[in-house]
Amino acid sequence: LVPEPILASVVLAGGAVLKAATAEQQKRLLGPMVDGKTSLALAWAEKDGRYDAGRVSTTAKKEGGSWSLSGEKVWALNGHAADTILVSAQTGAGLSLFAVPKDAKGLSIESVKTMDGQRAARVRLSGVVVGAEDLLGTEGAALPAIEAALDLAAAGACAEGFGLASTVLWMTVNYLQ
Repeated sequence: LVPEPILASVVLAGGAVLKAATAEQQKRLLGPMVDGKTSLALAWAEKDGRYDAGRVSTTAKKEGGSWSLSGEKVWALNGHAADTILVSAQTGAGLSLFAVPKDAKGLSIESVKTMDGQRAARVRLSGVVVGAEDLLGTEGAALPAIEAALDLAAAGACAEGFGLASTVLWMTVNYLQ
């Protein structure tokens, strides 16, 4: 058995891409992920956000044909290993979502251990510049996509937990017999 970041990369980040991005962006980001060549992470949570996807202080400022992102995200599942990190940030039009490559200048990723022994990341953005093509979908329209992806991932986590509990029950009953 090999632990894979299915919920974090495919369901959570991939779900956000499906809901927020254009068809071309979906192909560019999801194609290599489905082929197993890359992985994604969704960096949406902030230290003072109280787990509200819309409570974001990370900013994205338009500079000519590109965007400059600054802020900090916490507990980005699979963020320590992802090739591309999807970052939510406030723009003049509202909450937007950006695809940031892991090697972007000004991006700092700190791997952290979660309570269940998995890994996540603290993501710091200090003037990270991304192109106009890295704004996923429409500026200011990311919140519903992020919330839908979070709901889908929560359902997946519940299914995973149910599967684990069912297996443990089965193993216990077999042992006691």
